[in-house]
Amino acid sequence: MVRPEAEKLIQRASAGERLTTADRRYCISYLTATRPELSNIAMGDIFGVTEAAIRLDLKKIREDKAKLIREDDIGLVIADIALTFERQVQDIERSKNKSQIGSRTYLEHCRAIARMQVERVQLLQELGFYPKNLGNMTVNKFEYRAVVTKDGSVDTRRVDMGDVIEVAVEEPKQLMAPATSVEFDDNGNEEGDE
Repeated sequence: MVRPEAEKLIQRASAGERLTTADRRYCISYLTATRPELSNIAMGDIFGVTEAAIRLDLKKIREDKAKLIREDDIGLVIADIALTFERQVQDIERSKNKSQIGSRTYLEHCRAIARMQVERVQLLQELGFYPKNLGNMTVNKFEYRAVVTKDGSVDTRRVDMGDVIEVAVEEPKQLMAPATSVEFDDNGNEEGDE
């Protein structure tokens, strides 16, 4: 919103000129951003309309802004944030270059840039563009070694404990059952069973 244009329209409305609805809403949007202390009644007096008309204008302004936000591509929103951030950092860098290195002013400029960077990351996290947890990204990994003894007991130890147990592995013994023969009758029953 261009300030001189809004101010000229407000001056014309204060002088008694009736503005179009679009111009009035443009001015109301400007006034709510620059002079939030103005009540709906005061704005109604400026534009020569009722307080109810101002409420309807404010509702329409909010609806239009909400519609624009819904239609915006998230990439454009992120780009706007990035461009605004870059402009602010450039302004601070220009001011920082005018101050003496090591001075309190120089330090405050550096702190402001660091603070802005943190705030930018937090904003992008809230928008879901960055993950919420950018902290320590290490993965805890535990390796264990299990030893099964002949008696069937199991000893489990972490590999990094240092005391590695060496176990002699024997070949497993094969257990052979004695061969038996079983005969079945015509009904599938084992012979000799009753």
